[in-house]
Amino acid sequence: MDLFHFKQFAVAHHRSAMKIGTDAVLLGAWVEIATTTQRILDVGTGCGIIALMLAQRSNALIDAIDIDIESVAEASENFRHSPWSNQLRALDISLQDFSFKSIEKYDMIVCNPPFFQNSLKPKNPKLELAKHNHQLDFRTFWKCISGLITANGTVGVILPVNEADYFENLGFEMNWYLMKKCSVIPIAGKKANRELLLFSPIEPDNLVSEKIILRQQSGSFSRAYRELTREFHPEEYFKDNI
Repeated sequence: MDLFHFKQFAVAHHRSAMKIGTDAVLLGAWVEIATTTQRILDVGTGCGIIALMLAQRSNALIDAIDIDIESVAEASENFRHSPWSNQLRALDISLQDFSFKSIEKYDMIVCNPPFFQNSLKPKNPKLELAKHNHQLDFRTFWKCISGLITANGTVGVILPVNEADYFENLGFEMNWYLMKKCSVIPIAGKKANRELLLFSPIEPDNLVSEKIILRQQSGSFSRAYRELTREFHPEEYFKDNI
């Protein structure tokens, strides 16, 4: 079995449509969790990596949903073998159906969403579901989560730069305000290619804007990325990925 090892847990990801990637790790480490957070919803959980990271960082009960049954099965196994099995639940259901059926309200909703809106679709149908938003477009996402969130809840996502503005504008139309963002620069000297975004239904006094460089030009991980993920990646990870 192909396991990806973190400090406190290991994740199998060979059956999931999307493998563990830097985007998911960034979101799981970066998103702010209030001390009052009791329930979290992870939309499009895949192998469950973001849900596991948030379980490590909180005492919240976490529901993780996905429309790919193999991903849900793998996430369930990963949850069961983790130290936080009593906090985590994986469900095979779309966000649209979940928003209609759920009686729960969530203090936080996170999503590493499908984002290739206009690009060619991959030949692998599982990858197509994971990476293209014809199954869950941005407007539908905002409509669905608006009925699932508590009055003071937050929504955290990671998106390519060219999709982030559109997503933010749609959220603003539905009375969601961007409270914090982080531009992700893949290599020092390059332009940002991702945006980490945190939204609130309460308009903030100021937008917190920051940036993070993932790798130096030499290829080694930056001090900032090491610090952000220090509770998750073992030191061997950084030595083996230069």
